[in-house]
Formats: sequence, structure tokens, C-alpha cells
Amino acid sequence: MPSRGIPRTPAALLVAGLLVAGAAIAPAQATANLAQPGAATVDALDTAERYDQFIVKFRAGTGPKQEPGRRADAFRAAAPPGVEVSESRTLAVGAQVVRTSRPLGKGDAERLIRALAARGDVEYAEPDVRAEAALVPNDSRYADQWHYQSGPGGARLPVAWDWADGDGSVVAVLDTGGSAHPDLDANTAAGYDFISDSAEARDGDGRDADAADQGDWTPVGACGRNDDGSPDPASPSDSSWHGTHVAGTIAAVSDNNAGVAGVAPRARVQHVRVLGRCGGTTADIVDGIVWASGGAVPGVPANTTPAHVINMSLGGFGPCTRVYQDAIDSAVGRGTSVVVAAGNDNRNASQDSPGNCSRVINVAASNTQGARSYYSNFGPVDLTAPGGEIATKTLSFWLWARTDETAPAAIDTLDVQLTTQAGTVLQTLATYSNTDATGGYVKRSVSLTPHLRDRTGQTLAIRFVARENNGLATSFIIDDVTLNDGATPNRLTNPSFEAGQLGWTAGQGLIGNWPDAPARTGTWKAWLGGSGSAGTTTIAQQFLVTAVNEHHGVLSTINTGATVPVQPGYRYMDGTSMAAPHVAGVIALMLDADPDLTPAQIEALLKETVRPLPGACSGGCGAGLLDAREAVDAAGSGQALTNRGFESGATGWTADPGVITTSGLAARTGTGKALLGGDGTERTERLSQRVTIPADKTMAFLRFWLRVDTLETENVVYDTLRVDVVDSAGRTTTLGTMSNVDKSSGYVRVNFDLSGYAGQTITLRFTSEEDSSLRTSFVLDDTSVTVS
Repeated sequence: MPSRGIPRTPAALLVAGLLVAGAAIAPAQATANLAQPGAATVDALDTAERYDQFIVKFRAGTGPKQEPGRRADAFRAAAPPGVEVSESRTLAVGAQVVRTSRPLGKGDAERLIRALAARGDVEYAEPDVRAEAALVPNDSRYADQWHYQSGPGGARLPVAWDWADGDGSVVAVLDTGGSAHPDLDANTAAGYDFISDSAEARDGDGRDADAADQGDWTPVGACGRNDDGSPDPASPSDSSWHGTHVAGTIAAVSDNNAGVAGVAPRARVQHVRVLGRCGGTTADIVDGIVWASGGAVPGVPANTTPAHVINMSLGGFGPCTRVYQDAIDSAVGRGTSVVVAAGNDNRNASQDSPGNCSRVINVAASNTQGARSYYSNFGPVDLTAPGGEIATKTLSFWLWARTDETAPAAIDTLDVQLTTQAGTVLQTLATYSNTDATGGYVKRSVSLTPHLRDRTGQTLAIRFVARENNGLATSFIIDDVTLNDGATPNRLTNPSFEAGQLGWTAGQGLIGNWPDAPARTGTWKAWLGGSGSAGTTTIAQQFLVTAVNEHHGVLSTINTGATVPVQPGYRYMDGTSMAAPHVAGVIALMLDADPDLTPAQIEALLKETVRPLPGACSGGCGAGLLDAREAVDAAGSGQALTNRGFESGATGWTADPGVITTSGLAARTGTGKALLGGDGTERTERLSQRVTIPADKTMAFLRFWLRVDTLETENVVYDTLRVDVVDSAGRTTTLGTMSNVDKSSGYVRVNFDLSGYAGQTITLRFTSEEDSSLRTSFVLDDTSVTVS
């Protein structure tokens, strides 16, 4: 630490030291009734909140219980450095309500509570948390929808539903179309089928006014060949009913004593079918964007109910093309917000389109604990929302198919099967043939998750079966077999065959270290076929099925048909496809609160009102985790501040030179912010704005996001940021003071109540004071004064 010259001994530090010393020689009668430490209630503390009010009850017969002065001593002794604690009032149960001179983050709040409870004369200490009315739907599966609720990973919808239900909004779902469902039919507006290829649409007539999902099941190779020559898909897949699932999250009918609830239960979804058997084309998707937002598409009837929001839970690798950007710009220009799933490849979101286009709201996915879901793309996303994280079970292996066959037909085959312990085939997962011959090993992967539902605890087997015909030989050489169940990297024994037949059931001579072809790793491998004679060769290994943990996914509406529609049902799914509709639904709620919001205002409010992710997020998760309660509250409140994010320079603000800047530490959103302090010299800097709180408003709140970056290492207040209000009479009141002790690695939201200033024009003033040594930067962004 550099030389400081005159030692810095703040008055607060000296007072605290005297108080501690005084407590050590307290009169005997004050401690005669001491018992075990009191109860410290800290479970309700939230990293996304700040706390300035607490409840403390002293034990009967103790000095603090009887003497206000002794209580004041106790509060000062327990207070964090630089914080004053004052008694506000006494409750009917005999406990005291106390306030701190500045809002405390979770860490300081917990330390204060524990310090008070540790005293033998305190019965209990806890935060004075705000309780709010919350609508709870009576839908039978609502309890399974963790993603709506107030847990670590939830979107905090119940309180938002007290204020808005999405009535009047139309949300277009550009997806696979919809299927009939009692939880959706009443909330469905007329849509359109934009799939121009009738074979992909499976309805025989290309584009038409019927947006019903015909099923997107795909046989092996139905979508052509991958770059490595393998069939696409390599294994058959059932219909996903993806569009129906997305629609249910947005606007399933609520309070009908059945099924699930929707985020915006009185909004209407409009199915715009753009995805068929093998996905969808850019041309069809672009026309769907334009039509959904009320634009004209040649040869298609006008949309009589243009969407206020478009949800696109779709995308793929590549840059944002000009045609995508043109369509998005036209939609946003018509007042439609465009929400896009960021992608499920655990890579930088800049690589996936259309999420990487401008003017969209790009959404990453989080799990039940509020951490980034392992599959979710990251980086340049706007925010994160619940997408779930089901334990995926995947079989992977490396296959080298060598053949002497020259005919283009599949003559010799390799089936990859899932069987019972007794050998009964449950599912053929994939089939390869002589037409899949390659010059070396190629990794093959198939998902086991859909085939292991309801089989937890059973012993099943993976089996490879090669079938040759008389004639030319085809060899299927297998190495490095992996069964990842989401909890264990590999459930299989001896996956690379280096221990011979250990763990495997195999015919004589099928596992070995022959020199004819190298193993992918080591020297051993499995060699099936290759004789040129009619016959079957097989290897297999058993494994125990562990829980799939489907309830960690997002529960919504589907159809139960494996191929074509059969009957309605419900299913857990996970993906950024499930995260995006949470945001689209919340936008419908926001528009219910204020129908005049523009797409730009909606995006700004969503980012301003998020909360920090409770869990980890490597790579970046945008502004934070979707908070429906705060978003709807902000949307329904008037806004008194000008240029809240400092993106228009000093417009609306009075600031010392250099305070409003785009350089230095990163802004929370955009590029502009206010940076006070940060010089490491004795200096005072100011930032202020005059605002009017309307007389007819009963609630007003100042909110801003603050990052405290400091080189100070001591838990002592040296550098401060004070927030003052100067009322219409010129009186100055300090709302709170932050300091270097409040250092943070990111932005933290700070809230102050301005309701007492209704009918006044006031000045909000931020003042930083640094001493002459180690610097502390106070960075403000996304300020707001909401009135309602």
C-alpha cells in the first residue's frame, strides 16, 4: 500500500471503537438476563435487492429493552462501517423497527442481522421485507411451472399478474404452427401458413390460411446429407409440436382449473407457420415477419390482427443477412417488438442468426438456479430468461464405415438399438449403411432422452447390430463409445475396448487390436461385418437408467402424437426456444400496463428492470435475468427523468466536466454512463437533474444501477457517493450514502422512495467525495424516476 502521509482515522471508525470498548464494561444488570444468541433470519435476503429497514426484538428484562439509549448503542456497535442505524418505531409485539442511513446489499444486511442476533440480549433480528399481493392461478399443473415463480430461476410473474394479464395484445409465434388444445384455443387469433414447399408443409398445398401444425417428424436422411456425408437426421425423430409449446408459455388460458398457465393469460397468440419437416427457409420466415407485423406480402391476404410482439424461437449459424434485417426493421418500424432465441450451441451468440440482427431482443436461457443453462449461447444477448435444463442423455461413438460396395443403395447396414435387459428392441436409434462409407472415423451422436422417460431405475442396453449380404464386404469399425447421462460423463465400462470384452457382450473375434485398421485411440476397437458373407454380428452393453429430471425443464402445451396430431397434452422442454416466449409474454403484460410503449422503450425497460443472475454465467448473459414484476411495474409507471441512460450525452443533466462519458469502465447498457470519482485525488464531483413529481401520483421511486470500483482494500469508508434531494423550498435531504466499502464486480440496483415529494419540482443530486489516495469510481447507469 502506498504511503498515506497523515493516517486516515475516520470519525465513524473512532466512534465504533469507543462503543465496542464501552460494551465491554456494561453494568452487570444489563447482562444478568443474557441467554443464548438470538435468531437471525437471513434466508429472505436477495442479492438483487437492497435493504434499509430491519426489525429487532430485545429480550425482556435486558437493558436495551428498557432503555432507548442502550438500544442505540447496540445498533451502532452492530452497524457496518460508515452506516448509521436509527430506531424508527416500536411494533405492537414489542420489537423495534430500525432504519439504516443507506440501503445495504445482501452481504452487509446479513452481517448487521447476525451481529445483532449474536448479542445475548436480542431475541431475534430480521429484514423488514415487503410483502405484496400475488395472484396465484388455479391451473392444475401451475405448481410445476417453477419458471414463473419467485425462486432463484423464476421470472417473478405472480405479482405482475396483479397489474396486467396481456389483454389486448397479439403475439405472433413464427414456428411450426399450432395444434388444437383446450388451454390455447380460446386465446388463438387467425394465423397463416407461409411454408411454400408443400412437401415440407405436409399439407399438400403450400401457403394457405391454415396454420395448423401437421407434424415435423423426420425419418433417417429425410433432410439430405450433412457435410461429412452422414444422413440428416442420423436417427428418426418424432414431431416436436414446438410451436404449440412456445404458444402455451406465452398465452395458455389461466384459472381454468386445468393444465398450465400462460405468461400473458389474456393475450392472443397468432401462429405463423414457417417451420416444417426439415426446418424453414429464410424466404418463408422473412415473409412471415412482415405479414405478422401488419405489412403486405404479395399473394397473401392482409393480416387483420397485426401482432404487437413477434416470437422467433428459431435460428441457425451465420451472419444476419440483409434480407433478415430488412424484414426486422420493417416490423419494428410498424411498432412490433421482435424477440429471438439466442441459440443452443453453447457458443457466442454473435454466430447465430437472426438473433445477431439489430433491433431484436435476443434471449439466452437459464436453469432452475438462475445460472446460464449449459447449452445456451452467450455474449451479445440482451437478457436471460428461464429456459430450463433437463439432464440430456446422449450416446456418442466414432464410426468408420469401409466398403467394397459400389452401388448407391444400402446393402449392408449397422443398426444402433436401445433394448431391454432381455434384448427386446425398444427403439432403433440410428441406421448406417455402406452408403455412409468414409475415409476415417466420424463422430456419431443420438439423443436417448426422449426414449428414457419413465424408465428411471431400469437396466437397458445399447446394441450395435451389423447385417451383411453375400457379395462385397462392408466393415463397421467402432471406437470410443460414450453414454453421457447429464450427471456422469460416461455410464459405459471399457468404452475404448482397451480391456478387451470387459463390460461388453460380443461374438468371438469382434473386439481386438488387428493391424488392418487403426483404432481411433489406443489400439483396440470393435469390428462388425467385413466378411462379405450374409450374416449378423452384434456387440452390446447394459446400463442403469438414471433420472431424466424433466421437471427442470419448462412445462407447456403440446400434442401427444408421434407423427400426426392425436390429442392435446403437456410436456417439459428446455432451450432458448423456451426462454424467448417468457420475454414475449412479459412484453404483452407491459403493453397491457402501457399500450403506447415503443419497441425501443420496451427493450430499454426490460434491461433496466432485470435482476442479477443468482447463478453463474460464463461468457455473458446480457443485462441480467428477466423480472416480470419489475418490468410491468416500470411499464405502468410514468417516467420523470430525461436521458436516463446517458446515451444523449449531458441532455437533461447538470454535471461537472467529464462525469458523463463513454470511456473508462463499461456502461451497464449502451455506451453512456456517469462516472463520479475515480481520480485518486482529493476531489468532489456532482451530477444532478430537476424532476417534477405530479401531485396526483401516490408513489414515486428513484432507481439507478451503481457499480463501485475501488483500489481501497480496507473495510473502512474513505470515498463516498451521496444521493440528495433538494425540495421546492430549497431544503436538502440525504437519501443515502454509498462508499468504497460497497465495492462490487458489477452493477447493483439502488432504490429510494420519493413518494413524499408529490406535487414538487425537486433536484436529484449525486455527489462524490474522494480523498487523496487510492481511487474509487462510482459508475451510474440506467437511472429512472417512476411515478404511479
